[in-house]
Amino acid sequence: MKVYLPHDGSRPVQPTHLMSICPAAHTQELFGETDVPASWVDSNNRPLNFVVTFIDGAAEVDDEIGRYLLKTKLARKTSLLYPEPEIEQPVLAF
Repeated sequence: MKVYLPHDGSRPVQPTHLMSICPAAHTQELFGETDVPASWVDSNNRPLNFVVTFIDGAAEVDDEIGRYLLKTKLARKTSLLYPEPEIEQPVLAF
């Protein structure tokens, strides 16, 4: 799965960006899931660390890691910049 480093366009994307993640350590507390993929833990069921290398803002990762990055908003599905949705403030009447 190809994922993209999130950015707001205020500065250029660096040629290389390394991101260290440990998805098995956060899966239960973030998503309420108790089962993690076997590739995320070692033989003693301890969480493994992974390094994701983004080159020119993009990285090719395993599908499970990609879903984790998207769910935690550490990466995006697209490199396109979309404007943030405007949140309408309620009008208070006194």
